[in-house]
Amino acid sequence: MNQKIQHTVFFKLAFYILFSTVVLIPGNVQAVRPGVPGKSRTRIKVEYFKKGDNSKEIKATVAARVKRHRVPLQNVTVSLYDETDSSKLAGRATTNKKGVAVFTLPADYPVGNEESPSVFTVRFDGNEQFKAAAKKIEVKDVLLQAKYKVVDSAYTIEVTANEMVNGKPGKPVSDMDVYVYVKRLFSLLKVGDGWLQDGKATITIPNNIPGDYQNQNLELVTMIPEADDYGTVEINKTMHWGAPPPQYPKYDSVDKRALWEPRAP
Repeated sequence: MNQKIQHTVFFKLAFYILFSTVVLIPGNVQAVRPGVPGKSRTRIKVEYFKKGDNSKEIKATVAARVKRHRVPLQNVTVSLYDETDSSKLAGRATTNKKGVAVFTLPADYPVGNEESPSVFTVRFDGNEQFKAAAKKIEVKDVLLQAKYKVVDSAYTIEVTANEMVNGKPGKPVSDMDVYVYVKRLFSLLKVGDGWLQDGKATITIPNNIPGDYQNQNLELVTMIPEADDYGTVEINKTMHWGAPPPQYPKYDSVDKRALWEPRAP
């Protein structure tokens, strides 16, 4: 019994000495003190856009997780590298209040190398609060085209899409959604959709979409959205396909604008 007591006392004493060495020495206090935060992990989302004027954009969204909440990183510098053949700096940008930085590439910037995709990497070097991070995206160039026709009084868009190889249309794009939108003041209104097969799709849109008040025009946006290999690709065209805006009767006095009238107060 006495031997067991001796062993117990010995282990308690050894634990106390070890605890004092690790915790009570001033140089080690900060290392084990609870509640002292380290650097937060950074996450980057990268998206690729090809616009109607053939310009290209790479959008990076930078955020971190702080106390279980997603926090956008504002006013930090991120770098874009083209690593298709060899790593080269393609640009630097600063994030806005939403943590978004946009890199704009010129219309003649080559995307894709023969039949291989281009490789872009967005890097954040980190700072005192947030860890460094990098995100890679691979994209191929696509030539998206459309013909606008009236077929049996129906507004029809004939879409073609081909991968670009050495600056020329090549492999047809297949098994992919394509949409037609009407550009409104603050957003896009989807008015039609199709399915690309062997690089072709035919989309019919309604003929009663209100156009602008001056000319009854519609600004149409044909788009392949968020494709794994191509990013988001769009083309724009203004067509005189809008329906006249609704006409309301004129009232001599405000009193005639009853609740059941089209122009109820």
